[in-house]
Amino acid sequence: MKKSETNWKIKSLKIKSMRYIKFITVFLSLAFVIACASLSGVEDQVEKVENQIKNVNPENNKKMVEKKVETISANVFDSIQQMVTGSNENKAPVMMESSVDPTAETTNSSSPSPASTSNATTPSDASITNSSSTTPPPVTLIYNQQYTDSLRQQLIENGQVTIKGYESILLQDVLPEEVVDTIYLANLFAQTQKKGIPISFQYNVQKNDLIMFEFENMKSKKIQKIELIEGGETRFVRSNLKKKEQIQGSFKIQADNTLTLNIVKQWFFKSVIKIKITKLPQKKQLTIEQVTDTITEVKTIVEKVADTLFSPTQDKLYNLKPVLEISSAHRISFPIEISDVQNLIGWGYWIGLNKKEYEKYQQLEENDPNGNPLITFAKAELEKKKPQTFLPKTNNTDVRMEFKTLVPDTLSLNSGSNFAFFKSDSLAASTKANFMLTNTSKLNDYDIYVKVVTVNLEFSKQEIEKEFYTPQTLLNLQYK
Repeated sequence: MKKSETNWKIKSLKIKSMRYIKFITVFLSLAFVIACASLSGVEDQVEKVENQIKNVNPENNKKMVEKKVETISANVFDSIQQMVTGSNENKAPVMMESSVDPTAETTNSSSPSPASTSNATTPSDASITNSSSTTPPPVTLIYNQQYTDSLRQQLIENGQVTIKGYESILLQDVLPEEVVDTIYLANLFAQTQKKGIPISFQYNVQKNDLIMFEFENMKSKKIQKIELIEGGETRFVRSNLKKKEQIQGSFKIQADNTLTLNIVKQWFFKSVIKIKITKLPQKKQLTIEQVTDTITEVKTIVEKVADTLFSPTQDKLYNLKPVLEISSAHRISFPIEISDVQNLIGWGYWIGLNKKEYEKYQQLEENDPNGNPLITFAKAELEKKKPQTFLPKTNNTDVRMEFKTLVPDTLSLNSGSNFAFFKSDSLAASTKANFMLTNTSKLNDYDIYVKVVTVNLEFSKQEIEKEFYTPQTLLNLQYK
């Protein structure tokens, strides 16, 4: 009995072992088939990668492609391992497919892909987008809108406005948007009077309004007169409008005026007339006239100013001895030399040949506006004005004077024999002239008085107010 039970247990163990062996054999066969398929998938992926990198520089991307192939292989073998280890938990095998761009860089799986990064909206981006949608327009746009609205309002109220030429770009915004609609002045049935008593209606109309009218006698045999008057001029008249007769017409208003409708019914019975009067305002037109205006603007500028200076440079006294006095000279010679004077524009001299002439000169100094008669003479000659003083002339016949200019300066018109003024050039030589004086008297000596003045320019900077005239193009807009 015990032997039979042992045999039965051995037999049942063999049966169970065979079942396990079959299960393991089937499982290993299935795993082998799946692994082969996965390896074939690796080869397919490698072929895809190679095809994709044909147009890519192999030298620059060789290492990158190798990394991609290793990544594909690792993913496949990881999936096989998961399938094998998870078979006891009856987990189905999973195949991982990967589509690889050979030109893309290898990134960590936790980092977002470039595509997802580009499509994602970060909070900062969202805030920027939101703020931009609510940002007010620039100040220039607001200013332009306010300015054009102001111009448009002036154009509507006054019928004209003036803008600057460069503002012509605003014309399309300044022009009012006008919608012309037909306006009913009258649309009614009116009862006439009798015995020639008229009924009247008045309407305000503007120039170029198109008036359209329609009248119909609804009751009596005749209405004797229907008349439309613009101001004092009859524009339409109809006599003896019969019963149920209808008339229509139109005309254009010639000027801003009052339109009067008169209806006259004779005899003893009243009538009823249908009145329909409409006006179609003429659309206003924009007329542009270009004009040129001059703008005067006063500006404070720094300008180089030239001041004219008159300066006495020589005041000398010489003495001429008589001819018989052997110890002293009765003849002298001296130059007029002007040096160290910048921007010289003129010079002058006066020479007195005796004491009486010098005393006359001193008398002139007392009442001279400049305190120097020679300076007053030089001013008059330089500015070409009437002389305000007359220098003393010489009348000494005993002294012979010879004067010789050494520079090509211009002699003034009112120069005399013993005085003169020359317009000079600052580039001329410093020695301007030479005097030779000879005493011909044998007994008398004479004092000789020589005075010289110079005229030059001194430049300085000064703030002055100056007017500037600027032409400006304007556009006169008329909207009528």
